[in-house]
Amino acid sequence: MLRISIFILISLLVPMIISLVSSVINKSKIVKLLMLVGLIMIFISNNILFTDLLNKELGIVAIYIFIILSIILFDTLGGVISLLVSLPVLILSDISVISLTYQILFFLITILFLGRVFNIIQNKLKNSIQLNLKLSSQIKELRGLREVSALLQGTLELDKILHIILSSVTAGSGLEFNRAILFLIAGEDNVLKGNIGIGPLNQEEGLKIWENIAKDKINLEEMIFIQQELEATHIELNDLIQNLVFDLNKDNIATKAIENQQSYNIKWMNPDDNFQCELAAKLGMEAFALVPLIVKGNVIGILTVDNIVNQKEITYEDIDSLLPFANQAAIAIQNAKLNKLKEDMVIKDNLTGLYNQRFFQTSIKDKIEECREKETCLALMMIDIDYFKVYNDNNGHPAGNEALKQLSSILASNVRDEDIVCRFGGEEFSIILPNISQKLALSIADRIRRKVSESKFKNQETQPKSKVTISVGVAVFPKDASGDRELLNVADEALYYAKLCGRDNVKLYKDYLIDKKK
Repeated sequence: MLRISIFILISLLVPMIISLVSSVINKSKIVKLLMLVGLIMIFISNNILFTDLLNKELGIVAIYIFIILSIILFDTLGGVISLLVSLPVLILSDISVISLTYQILFFLITILFLGRVFNIIQNKLKNSIQLNLKLSSQIKELRGLREVSALLQGTLELDKILHIILSSVTAGSGLEFNRAILFLIAGEDNVLKGNIGIGPLNQEEGLKIWENIAKDKINLEEMIFIQQELEATHIELNDLIQNLVFDLNKDNIATKAIENQQSYNIKWMNPDDNFQCELAAKLGMEAFALVPLIVKGNVIGILTVDNIVNQKEITYEDIDSLLPFANQAAIAIQNAKLNKLKEDMVIKDNLTGLYNQRFFQTSIKDKIEECREKETCLALMMIDIDYFKVYNDNNGHPAGNEALKQLSSILASNVRDEDIVCRFGGEEFSIILPNISQKLALSIADRIRRKVSESKFKNQETQPKSKVTISVGVAVFPKDASGDRELLNVADEALYYAKLCGRDNVKLYKDYLIDKKK
């Protein structure tokens, strides 16, 4: 009874110890080896404790079971080891040398046969599992691409398109990268500029939020909603990203990816590469992958991904999965840019890039309606270049066009973000200023006038005052007018009055009325 209790105790303790150790180390080969050692311990204890109780047939059966279990764990090698362990038991048993030889030979044949059979079964199972995993991954990618395509069809706005693409790369039901960042090429400057990013700012933040997103298999639409909730995080991240600018004439991994039109998987940051150093310093990247966005053989930008939260290694298979999304992103971005260009051709002036008179007519009506609803004010500036005909006659129309472009730049850079600057026609410009007082509108108008007067224009000495100047008329809704047409007329009258008063000045419509009453 005592021997049986000891055997049961050993049989229970060995698997428990193996299970405990395997849960800590999580290495399949070591776990298998531990299991083999456990089998040996159980087999030896069985033979030590029960040699006198078991007959020869049961002993042989025990050896067969031991060998089969060992083969399952370690193929033919496991069977050979189990046979070597069993040899002392066979030798010490009272069987003849010939029987022992035949028994060992039979065991070897059994080991080789069963080892080969189990090896074939294992390979088939392994191939089947790998094929199923690959098919599952491909189905997942196709589902993600279909989801992205459906959402992209609903918009041609570049910001929304970029948001959808990056969301698809980071969503739990998508490719599951922790973070995705998009850089676009600014053609005129030949630089690569950070545009938009999605993901945590750092690892600590990611551990709070983004790990749950991957774990819960968040789908694309849910991901977009969550990111709207995390707007403050995105603002901080994108402030950093949008300040990243890289000269494409310099040698770095981004330039190489663009020139070679090739993806790269960076596992260790290169301290001599300014692109990698900036990403490491500003965004805490330790490893990343980058994929060029290619449309009809031309690179328009780069998509960069990393796993800042879970530190999961990015494989080349991961990059292959990313390529279809990058291709789709490139096409969508290009289509959005072309659509924006078409829209701009309708509403913008070709020469100056400012809004045209058609857009002005629509905007002034809409803004006045908003003012009526909110009971706020709106100011309108009408601007004219003084003696512009003289400038054209003396310097030619190409120089006149350059002067118009220079003036447009001054106007656009000296107003608020919500103000609308338009080229009204010829040398005349207009600025719509919503939600503004008459005093502030007058201050902005005079600042613009001074900026123009102080700016250096080509051949400006040919002008009557040896410089290019402007006259400005300002009218305010609803104080000076009750509708859009009337507001335009009174602002024009204020401009005419500014010219009568010697040019290079700003006049309010009320100034014109006061002078008219005299």
